Amino acid sequence: MTIKSLTSSKKIINILNRFGHCCNYTTLEELETEATISSVRQSQVCPPDIILNPSLCTGVAFDNFDRYVDTLNGKETLHDTVGIIYQNIDSYSCSGFNQDYGNANSENVSPTRPPQKEEEL
Repeated sequence: MTIKSLTSSKKIINILNRFGHCCNYTTLEELETEATISSVRQSQVCPPDIILNPSLCTGVAFDNFDRYVDTLNGKETLHDTVGIIYQNIDSYSCSGFNQDYGNANSENVSPTRPPQKEEEL
């Protein structure tokens, strides 16, 4: 998988396979897919501080981040995905939410601070 990640070349993977150094490209793709599915099953989707309650307003946004993409050879570029999740929580009403919906961090809920004014940012 490392050679595929470094070279992104199906041809190199299949040449190495013919010499007996790795599996073929199709098998490698299947292994990557299974590894991804396995890691997604084991990972926690929401951060521990998010209160899982359908009555709370929760916003989620993801975007791709590309840097140095205007190169002739495509090397030294950065491609990433970033995300943010936020909730509007009334500090007086958040005490009962975690117990009802089984959030692991029910003791660690801190009240939200008031929004900052633009001058403070």
